[in-house]
Amino acid sequence: MTTPQWTARFSDDTVTGEDNLGVEGAAQGYQQYLIPGVITTTDRARYYSFYAWVLYRFINAEGSSRLLSDFRGSYYRRHEVAFILGCFSHHKDTGGLTGLVGGGSNNGKARRLWESGDPISLDFDYFNNKLGGFGQYYRTAMQAMGIVAEAEHPRWVYRLTRRGEALAQAYETAIQDTTYFRALKLQGQLTTLSYDLATEYGMHGCLCAQALANGADRPLLLDAFFRFDQHGDEQNSHIRRRLTLGVLLDLTAKSGSAPLRERLRPSLYLGEYDAGQSYSPAPVLADWYTRWRYVQVRQTYTTALQLLWVVFLNHLRSCQDAGLMWDEFMDWLVSLIGEEATHPVSMYLDRLCTEVGLNQDWHAVHPQFEAACKLGTGRDELSLYTHALKNRSTPQILVRTAVRILCQLFVRFYSAHQAATPLWQQFASRPRLPLLQFFDDMGNRLIDPAWSVRDLLAWLFREYILGQHEFIALEKLRYQGYDTFKFHYQDEVFRWPYGSEYNEPLRYPALRLDNALTLLIDLGLVIEEQTGICRLTPDGQHYLDQVLEAANGA
Repeated sequence: MTTPQWTARFSDDTVTGEDNLGVEGAAQGYQQYLIPGVITTTDRARYYSFYAWVLYRFINAEGSSRLLSDFRGSYYRRHEVAFILGCFSHHKDTGGLTGLVGGGSNNGKARRLWESGDPISLDFDYFNNKLGGFGQYYRTAMQAMGIVAEAEHPRWVYRLTRRGEALAQAYETAIQDTTYFRALKLQGQLTTLSYDLATEYGMHGCLCAQALANGADRPLLLDAFFRFDQHGDEQNSHIRRRLTLGVLLDLTAKSGSAPLRERLRPSLYLGEYDAGQSYSPAPVLADWYTRWRYVQVRQTYTTALQLLWVVFLNHLRSCQDAGLMWDEFMDWLVSLIGEEATHPVSMYLDRLCTEVGLNQDWHAVHPQFEAACKLGTGRDELSLYTHALKNRSTPQILVRTAVRILCQLFVRFYSAHQAATPLWQQFASRPRLPLLQFFDDMGNRLIDPAWSVRDLLAWLFREYILGQHEFIALEKLRYQGYDTFKFHYQDEVFRWPYGSEYNEPLRYPALRLDNALTLLIDLGLVIEEQTGICRLTPDGQHYLDQVLEAANGA
């Protein structure tokens, strides 16, 4: 590729879009494979039983039509708004409750609803999706868990499995002595909820670990997440989820004084919670840990590409009146890199190795790079990215950091790439811009001893940034009907399509183990202290032992 292939702006309705290089999906999709039933927006365990209960009530109501059209809308909304109010009331004086669907940031929307009067209307327009959090987030997750199944007829509401019915009945048992539930039994639906009813309901039906600990649904939820009745290999989705939860319990058991949630990424990517505090998985979980490690490899790769994307967009925006030509952009990049831009990439890789105490040609020492470049050096890829985030307005730091992260990642995992193990091949071949392609392309270009850092930048920007954005934006335009182009190209000039208001965010893609940790806390297997230190409860240790025993017997 030499230049983008489109020649003009497509529309006056450019939208921001997300993942404008289309490179986050490979890791996100693989995470779903590794922990089916948990996505980045399903982070509270009791929603799985609450939503089952709402379905159960509708399906089994006297004279129920069982039509999806009668379930969505006011019937569903009144149940979820009452649940939001109950959960909010249970925590309104103690700092709020995280993960409250429809409650707004820091429960702000729930607080405004609570303060709207007493009684409170349950016909509050709180969510765009007519099936609320269930339709937006939890339905597909509950299907993966074997709790919800497709309806017998296209017009009917989703049906519950036997496991789902048991969960629904258990949740009902937990709240059956509340005035709210008794009123529902008498009236079928409620249109308002008083403070007193909401407060009593929240004490028994809340999402939190404290309320769930006393609920009849807790053991059923534990069974649904771990499924010790299932045997076999990773073809079974329940076994994949169980192995991932086992890795997380094992990480918790060995985390010591490290704040686990903060240290999940380095414990996966580098095998360290903190400098000098290493993590080694239980032997039967080693392969599954490696899979999660490769998720972090992919996410580190995509964050480095994102840094380059932000460098280009920010510079283009600064040139919005005159536009930007390719050669001008490359000259500007070289000015940021300095004399090093003329050095061969092989020399650059040698220097990266030297800086962590490996004083030989990178070809000879790359197998030792993994052990040499740890958190204590401050030169590892995660520490580099953190530094870039703190200096996001400094293009020199962003471009230098991005190049360094990509080159260090290449050296760190070059041995895995050469070994071509089944796990590496399985993950590194995932589109888009697969890691296999990146490693092969780097290796082929390094054959040329004169291939310079400037050449590296030109290649990355042409094929991995500009060309990739073109491909993704055209695909979204064709198949989804909206324009996400962040620039247009005409007469050999790049032009900025916005005013000054758009800023591409810098972020690490979501890690589903973070959500899973909250689920394990809800289920009473992990305790998280205010300092962030996590430890297993006796039940948590028991479940870890069961996971290890099941894995040993597989």
